[in-house]
Amino acid sequence: MDNYRNKLKVFISSKIGSNENDQKYMLARTAAKKVLEMTGLFTVYSFETAGPSTGSAIDDYQEELKASDVCIVLIDNKDGVPEGVKKEIETINKFRIPTLYYFCEERNNQPTQLQEILQNPAGPKFSVIPSFNKFIENCTVNLVDDVLSTYKIKRSLNVQNDVSEDNNLTVQTQLMSSSFYKKEALMNSYCRAFFNNLIFDEKNEIDVDKTDKNFDYYCYKFLSVLFGNDDIESFNMDLFLESLQKILPPNYYEIVKIRWNSNQKYYLEKHDESMELLRKAFEMAKKDGNIEEWFIQDILIDLRNKENEIAELNNEVHRNNYGQNLLNEQKDRVYYPIVDRNEKELLDWIEKDRQKHDLKNNYRESYYGDLSFLGNLIADNYYQMMMFGSLTHISRIYLVIQKLVYQLSVTSDYWPYIVLLLKLTILTSDYNKVEKIVGSFENILEQMDETEARDIYEWSNYLKPSHQQFKANLIAMRTIGLYLNDSDFTLYWNSLRKKIDSWLNDDSSTIFVQPIIFDCLKGICRRLDDNYMVEFCLKILSSTSRRYYRETLILVGRTIDFKLLLCQ
Repeated sequence: MDNYRNKLKVFISSKIGSNENDQKYMLARTAAKKVLEMTGLFTVYSFETAGPSTGSAIDDYQEELKASDVCIVLIDNKDGVPEGVKKEIETINKFRIPTLYYFCEERNNQPTQLQEILQNPAGPKFSVIPSFNKFIENCTVNLVDDVLSTYKIKRSLNVQNDVSEDNNLTVQTQLMSSSFYKKEALMNSYCRAFFNNLIFDEKNEIDVDKTDKNFDYYCYKFLSVLFGNDDIESFNMDLFLESLQKILPPNYYEIVKIRWNSNQKYYLEKHDESMELLRKAFEMAKKDGNIEEWFIQDILIDLRNKENEIAELNNEVHRNNYGQNLLNEQKDRVYYPIVDRNEKELLDWIEKDRQKHDLKNNYRESYYGDLSFLGNLIADNYYQMMMFGSLTHISRIYLVIQKLVYQLSVTSDYWPYIVLLLKLTILTSDYNKVEKIVGSFENILEQMDETEARDIYEWSNYLKPSHQQFKANLIAMRTIGLYLNDSDFTLYWNSLRKKIDSWLNDDSSTIFVQPIIFDCLKGICRRLDDNYMVEFCLKILSSTSRRYYRETLILVGRTIDFKLLLCQ
């Protein structure tokens, strides 16, 4: 009975102590662990049997609790709810961990405050037991019953979500409808697993077949550039293009190869070379009479966006944008045969779910059922745009996922979704939208711990190239800088300060980043030395950058404690 895979992780929470009365908790936890694990369905975390850890005991069992599938809380009404259990319940509520509560009234039949709070129709299940022995007898049966009940609910919700067996075949059918795709183009299991793990925390093991590193594998590896600390130089472009050559017809491949060389130059910040290559790709596509119109326009969209970005970096405005002018000459509106249909299906699901949620008067459901088909849609679109080298669409992946995660956050109030939403919004480099996200979710920052704050800042390092990363770093620091521990704040601030100083000392520095820098300094001024703020402002006021003077004087008034400076 002990050979089941995918066992549920169970965390038993109760008072921990060394006096004689506290021994009953230890005995109850130990006995319940043994009985639960005898079923072969569960693995149970026990404080007593946990091995040594490099971190503190509190950090250890808090991390175990976060990783658990279900929690059991045992309370003796006479003892009440100790501080340690209260902190665990805060984590349970924050991460919406399914929990069974047991209140023992053997020594006191008056309900605790926690029990009274749980007495509402939408609250978690709890039982009142006459003794700890009953807890040992009942917890296994109750948990198995609850697991089976939950399975039935989720199965029902799957049906309600109109998820049929054909959903997973939708993209495959669309792919097959295009005449020049080869069979290898249909296999994108690595990318699908990655996006479902990222969005839905499915924890699928991505078992790479080392004997067949196909196009899907290299698309998956590029995700470490988009969602990790890998840079473009660590990505094996030659092998990626070699795998791409196997699935595209020669005329498309030759053009896409140039697009990817252009993308590589972009990430290396060789912008002139990148633009030159992209123009070459456009001329090749235009000259070839067998290239589909949407593909040609997609190249022009990349051209337009890159030209705008380079102009912004050089503090220029190009009124005659090469890519946009050519787009204006096109007779047909660009339509991506597969990508647009997939995204429409995703947005239709979001809108349908939003309306369903609104009609339920903001009642928040705990279960969605299997939503992996949504992750598959996103993965398939990413896969497609990697195939055609569309940098605009590849970069847009953050925004597409953000739209889905926003809806999931609103309807479920699930903490990991909210944290992921904040991370993704930072990667879109829209600091106004970040402010709106923080304002939309009550107490999001107050619930954040230093580990989560560090993780969010680390995500801002994923954005590339360096000028985009600088913006993301500033937005992240502005948002969560006050919640970092001293060590992390010092580390990140020292790195960010070098970038700010470099911007400050460069007479030709880009104007577009100035509001984000000032906003960041306002947000974290309480953690900065007033002397730094004075030096920063004086440096601007003594420079020729008159355009910043007004904003600098506002910054001075809002962030510097002159009384404290005079005392020094």
